[in-house]
Amino acid sequence: MVDYERSKQSAEYILNATAKRPETAIILGSGLGGLVQEMEEAERFEYTSIPGFMKSTNEMHEGALYIGKLNGVMIAALAGRYHYYEGYSMGDAAFPVAVLAQMGIRKLIVTNAAGGINPDYYQGELVILKDHIKFFSDSPLRGNVDAPFGPKFFDMSDAYSGELREIAKECSRELGMEPHEGVYAWMPGPQYETPAEIRALAVLGADVVGMSTVPEVIMAAQCGIQTLGISCVTNMAAGLSKTKLTDEEVIETANRVKNQFAALVCRIVERIG
Repeated sequence: MVDYERSKQSAEYILNATAKRPETAIILGSGLGGLVQEMEEAERFEYTSIPGFMKSTNEMHEGALYIGKLNGVMIAALAGRYHYYEGYSMGDAAFPVAVLAQMGIRKLIVTNAAGGINPDYYQGELVILKDHIKFFSDSPLRGNVDAPFGPKFFDMSDAYSGELREIAKECSRELGMEPHEGVYAWMPGPQYETPAEIRALAVLGADVVGMSTVPEVIMAAQCGIQTLGISCVTNMAAGLSKTKLTDEEVIETANRVKNQFAALVCRIVERIG
C-alpha cells in the first residue's frame, strides 16, 4: 500500500525546496547512478532529508534525488531505489514514483541491472523493456481501497509505453546500437535465481530477470505516467554461465558500459523532453 498523504507531503517538501519543475524523471539502477554527473545546475536531496522517504540500504545505490538539466532538459533523477529484498514492502518500493507523480512528472525512465536469459543477448547489452512478468502475489497498490492515485482497476497493456520504446529504438540506432526489446521477469531476491527458475522463466517468455522496477512501473501505470524501461545485462542468468553470480560482476559490467548507457539516456531525454 502507498500512503497518499505521505507522498503528498514528500512532494510538497521538494517543490517548496526548489524552483525547478521537471516533467521527466529517471530511476537509476545498480551501477548506473553515475549518470547524475552529466547533469547541470543540479540540486541534490538525500533521501533521508525528505519527509516520508526512507534510507536505501543497498551499497550500490547512493540514495539521493537530483533535480537539474540533462542535455538541456529539466529532469528529476533518483540515484537509487528501494527493493523488496531490503525488507521494504512493495508499496515502499513504489513510493518514490507516487511522489514523482505529485510533483508533476509525466514521463519516467526506469533502469536496472539485470541477468540475461535470452541466449541472443550479451553481457553489457542495453535492452528496451516491452513488458514484464510478476507472479509474486503482492502488489504495491494492495490496500489502496480508495485508489487516490488513479483508477482502482487499470490496464497494463501499455505500461511500457510503445511511443517511448519507438523513440528509444531510434536513439539506439543513431548511436550505432542494434536495439533489442525484451520482457523483464521480476523475482523478489535477495538470492539470485536457481538454474531451474531461469529455465522456467525462459519457457514463459522472459528475456531478462531482476529484483526491481516492476513495483515502480505498476505505480506509474496507475498514475498515468508514460514509462520507458531499460535493462543493462550485467551478467548472464544462473545456469547460462560457467561462473558463479556475484555483485562484483554486476558492478564491473555496469562500469564498462556506463558511457554507452549515458549517451543513450541523454539522447532519449533530449528527444522526449
